[in-house]
Amino acid sequence: MTGVFGMSVDSDLFLTLGLFVSLICVPTMMAAWAESHAPRNSVIFFALSIGMVLLAWFTKSGGYDFVGVAKAVVGVFARVL
Repeated sequence: MTGVFGMSVDSDLFLTLGLFVSLICVPTMMAAWAESHAPRNSVIFFALSIGMVLLAWFTKSGGYDFVGVAKAVVGVFARVL
């Protein structure tokens, strides 16, 4: 799929970033609720991370299965390192 500026969308990268951000947001939401604060920022970032995961899911032909998610995450970490 081609993005707005003609660049291709890397669905594996979006999936990995979305999963990473959502894993960080859940404990911060729980901490905010435990301290009786509204978890505004955490909910916003969690919604953005879910959007990134859904974007990755729908832009990859055939979607992801459980093994495909693991391969995508390992592949992105391998490219970064």
